[in-house]
Amino acid sequence: MPIDPVILLAEEIHTLEKQVHTVCKRDGAYDRQGMEAVNLMVGRLRSLYGELLETTPTSAIGAGELVRFAADRLPFAQGRYASHLYRIAERLGDGERSQADLIWLRALVEALASDSASVGAANRTVQMLALAVKGMAQPVVVWRAALPVHVPAHDLRALSSGPTMVAPPPFVPQSF
Repeated sequence: MPIDPVILLAEEIHTLEKQVHTVCKRDGAYDRQGMEAVNLMVGRLRSLYGELLETTPTSAIGAGELVRFAADRLPFAQGRYASHLYRIAERLGDGERSQADLIWLRALVEALASDSASVGAANRTVQMLALAVKGMAQPVVVWRAALPVHVPAHDLRALSSGPTMVAPPPFVPQSF
């Protein structure tokens, strides 16, 4: 099974963000060459975030990454939901999908989408959460190998005692 595309994008985004922070924190970082490198990295980050908004997760772990991204980008007015989102992201990261989490996330997406102040970054956060819900709600298919039953070889000594009979349970009459 291929890896979830959201996980790949998230890893690339985290790596690129660390590189931007490293370049900006070094001594003499504000030279022309350094800032051109930062501008290229920021442009790449924008395109990666654009891809992230169009990619549906295929696993609970990918949905957890999207929930974590959305929690990081919640507007200040909705910041009270961040701790709930982080806990849901942790559970999804562990592979746990709970119906209560799914119901709560759907309600939150609906409430945030109907909020009149949902413009710009808030709208993208709603899109991320909606994609996470979509990925979280996908059924999980578990493939198991079916092995033939191993029949032990017959032992002549065990067969010499005759067939083993299992006694039926005793009859207990029922009174009405």
